Amino acid sequence: MPNFIFPNLLEKIYHGLELFSGVLGLIGICYGLKLILVERAQVPLCSLELLQQQQRELRLQQPKITVEVNGAVNEPGVWQFERGQRIGEALERAGGINKDANAGFLAKQLNLASQLKDGDKIYLPFIGEEEKTSEELSASTPIEKNISQSKEKISVNLASIDDLKTLNGIGDSRAEAIVANRPYAQLGELVSKKALSQTLFDELANELTL
Repeated sequence: MPNFIFPNLLEKIYHGLELFSGVLGLIGICYGLKLILVERAQVPLCSLELLQQQQRELRLQQPKITVEVNGAVNEPGVWQFERGQRIGEALERAGGINKDANAGFLAKQLNLASQLKDGDKIYLPFIGEEEKTSEELSASTPIEKNISQSKEKISVNLASIDDLKTLNGIGDSRAEAIVANRPYAQLGELVSKKALSQTLFDELANELTL
C-alpha cells in the first residue's frame, strides 16, 4: 500500500508545482505588459489624478500669455495667465465683475468659457455704455462717429428755408427753389426739377432725406 501512495503523492506535488509555475509566468507577463504601457504613456494605468498633474506640469512649461482686463471689474489691470485658462478666470483675477457692469452685455456677448489668447483685451462696459460690435468699431474712428451722429439729415419735403440754408452751397434762391418744387418722391428729383445742380446734389446727398 505505501508503495502506491508515494508515487501518487509525488505526481500530485509535481502537477501542483507545474500549475504554480504557470500562474507565476502569467503574472510575470501581465506585469511586463504593464511596465511597457506605463513607460509609453509615462503615467500609471488608471491614474486620472496623475494624468491631470502631468497636463498641469506641461502647461506650466509653456510660456505665459499676457491679457488686459478693464472696464467694469473691481481691479482692472494687465495680468499673466497660463495657456488654456478661460475668460472667467481672468475676471476672477481682476477682482470680479463690478456691480455697475452692463448686465445686457454680460448676458448676450460675454462667454466666460472662452480660452484666453496672448494680447487679448477684455473690456466690460458699465451700465449705460453703448454696446458696439467689432464691425461698428472698425467702420470709423470715434471722431467720425461723433460727427456723423451729430448731423441730422434735412428733409427736402418738410424743412424750412432757414433749415435748408444751413446746408453748404444753399442760399436764398436755392432754398426757395427746393421749397417751390415740392413734393419730392425721390431725392433725384431735386436735379430733374432743377432745384439743385448735379454737382451740388452729389455733395449734399448724404445730408438729405425726403
